[in-house]
Amino acid sequence: MSTYYYIYTEVNINGKWICIDGMVPEIKRNSSNSIFNENKIEYKIEETYWNGSRSYFGEAYDKLYLWGRQIGFKNLSQELKDRWKSRLESELEKKYCEPALVVNYKYIDKNIDYSKFDFHCVMHKDRIFKFESGDIEEMWPQENDFSKVSDIEKQEYQYYEWDDPMGWNRALKDVKRCVEHEISRFRSRNDIWDDTFEYRVVIITC
Repeated sequence: MSTYYYIYTEVNINGKWICIDGMVPEIKRNSSNSIFNENKIEYKIEETYWNGSRSYFGEAYDKLYLWGRQIGFKNLSQELKDRWKSRLESELEKKYCEPALVVNYKYIDKNIDYSKFDFHCVMHKDRIFKFESGDIEEMWPQENDFSKVSDIEKQEYQYYEWDDPMGWNRALKDVKRCVEHEISRFRSRNDIWDDTFEYRVVIITC
């Protein structure tokens, strides 16, 4: 069974959490896939990051769970209360719904290093190309005996570093990049140069 992970970015301003993700127009379509009601376009919060695979994001979620805490939807920003209105209503009616997970962004910023990888070794360039182009999904370190390899053949290899496609390190690097983008846009729009605001990441699962 699939799990969908919706991740948002919030900032605390004067004790109030505000979602800083962008608003995107939601286009309505009819059964023939044609746009209709173009005069009644609704704008909705677009998540910072989305992943629909437990296999590829499960370890990352477990890591975020260790760094964060679960809270009720009533404690989220107004933007996310509106976006997840049905969850909020269920919560207020004392019906069970999975709480949101929040993680202070400083933990992600501190623990995720773009320069650190899960694996590293000398790999054949053809295999690296297939991995980077998506022809193969996984690649594992291998021992190479170059004692009987000619200098010309050695040119077919190179030192390479990479992450486990299903590991938390790769996934959280993607999350960090996306959150950095939202924070950078927020700072730029508000001319913030000496930033002392507190940021947090909100993870909602379905």
